[in-house]
Amino acid sequence: RAVHLLEGLLLQITEQSALEPRSGRLAGALEELGLAIKAEPGRDWDFAVEAVGMAVSYPHFRRVFQQQFGCAPGQYLQRCRVDMAAKLLRETYEDMGKIARACGFADVYYFSRVFRSHIQLPPARYRREFMR
Repeated sequence: RAVHLLEGLLLQITEQSALEPRSGRLAGALEELGLAIKAEPGRDWDFAVEAVGMAVSYPHFRRVFQQQFGCAPGQYLQRCRVDMAAKLLRETYEDMGKIARACGFADVYYFSRVFRSHIQLPPARYRREFMR
């Protein structure tokens, strides 16, 4: 449990430093996008469309996103989805399928595999150990 709490703290520190303003015309738009992803990780995000909306090519968008957040857009989205799932597992009694769908995972088995790779615990065990 202590390892998981420490990991969460380190993740917050990393995200906080990643969201600090940086120079460049895309910094503000990317910060807003990062906050929107955190707020709605279950949404079907299309980063190519986001790049077009910022008037940059997708490769440039991906490169600048990675510089600002420390990971690729898809990885950031997946981390936000797992964070939301962990919160729902701790705070609700919803079944795994509903939580998986709410967090943007179409398949509960894929959700379980991704959750385990990020948290090092299967979702059911995580819920048993960290339920409030």
